[in-house]
Amino acid sequence: ECPIQVVQFICLNTGNEIICLPPSTSLFYQQSQEARTRSAPTTSTTFDINTLNDPMIVLKWNMNDSVIRCRQLRQQKQWFNFYISQSADSDYDKITSCVSIDYRLLFMGKKSGLIEVFKVKRSKTSSSPCGIELIRRCLPFIAHRSPITCLHANKQFSLLLSTSADGILILWDINRLSYVRQFKHDDNPIYYICTSETTCDICYLCSNGSSQWYLFYLTCNCDLIGSLTFNEQINCVCFTNAQEGQAVNMIIGGFETGKIQMWSTWDLTLLRQLDFHQLKACPIVAIIVSKIDRRRLYISDRDKQLHVIETNGQINSQINSNRSAVLKTSQPPQILFLT
Repeated sequence: ECPIQVVQFICLNTGNEIICLPPSTSLFYQQSQEARTRSAPTTSTTFDINTLNDPMIVLKWNMNDSVIRCRQLRQQKQWFNFYISQSADSDYDKITSCVSIDYRLLFMGKKSGLIEVFKVKRSKTSSSPCGIELIRRCLPFIAHRSPITCLHANKQFSLLLSTSADGILILWDINRLSYVRQFKHDDNPIYYICTSETTCDICYLCSNGSSQWYLFYLTCNCDLIGSLTFNEQINCVCFTNAQEGQAVNMIIGGFETGKIQMWSTWDLTLLRQLDFHQLKACPIVAIIVSKIDRRRLYISDRDKQLHVIETNGQINSQINSNRSAVLKTSQPPQILFLT
């Protein structure tokens, strides 16, 4: 059982930790140089020492007082004020999503459709007890006309993806802080988005609000590869990260009914469906594949249960938040919960 409702997994590039985050939270963490090099082997075990010693800083928002608070993931339990909205009384200034790029940039999506951009830096002064502070506000990203529903950063390709309630997906260049292009198929609100770390292909989920749910699969240039339609709710998706040219990656989706489906990234062919009695009628809300060995699938359901599926098809629901059981294949990563 999880102490929190997990809606997002962050699998560190070192492969030895998986961070479990509740709703309306985001994580500042330093990505290793190896991870930013797309041609580097995914099985590399040499990592930047700064990544291993990274304190990792958590942000939480969507508070009634319109204040973003922060704390270090490991060392601190107390939350500190990080950002206070200048127009806290305005409903349109409400923060709907946040995402960070290492300790360099912070993006805030708002109900108005505006995306605020801030430059940040590490700091050890008394005015920044968490070890991070805002340097300055950059020009905001202005393109959406409806509330921002998702913000997603692909650090390997230096892209920020934003989606809104009117079905628009927009790509932004993180290095130049500029608009790249957009994609819109219909007016259905987009509620989930993820990208491939190896190709930057894009997968997003949307719904007509009544009886049908859709999965759209795009290239990094927003060319449509394919789409799927479901009569049951799909809540989350993720990509596998095997090295291109050596394996065919998959898109893995978790459904409200507890089933898991896997599709080929070539043509969205259904490769396999997983049905475990432990997951029956357990709505899946978060899913991720372990990074280094790619032998485990981590799943969180709405009943605050964390499940792990191993390559032999067995499911292991007994996960300790401080230390995972040692498996025969390899040492599993430590599970860290934000409590």
